[in-house]
Amino acid sequence: FSRYPVVEGPDDAPIGVLHVKELFLQTSGETPDAADLRAWARIPLTLAEDLSLDDALARFQRGNAHFAIV
Repeated sequence: FSRYPVVEGPDDAPIGVLHVKELFLQTSGETPDAADLRAWARIPLTLAEDLSLDDALARFQRGNAHFAIV
């Protein structure tokens, strides 16, 4: 996988999506800390649970997203 959710807090609330390729390019072999992960995370596409499949697909296409949080 190349995209991972970045979560925060005891309830694991999603705060972003991290692209592994960007992480490797930015760290140059160093081990990143949790604060750095928040800075590199992109704002996730969020979808409502009751959103129809057609509407969800349209949101993916408009936003050029490959990953969503429901």
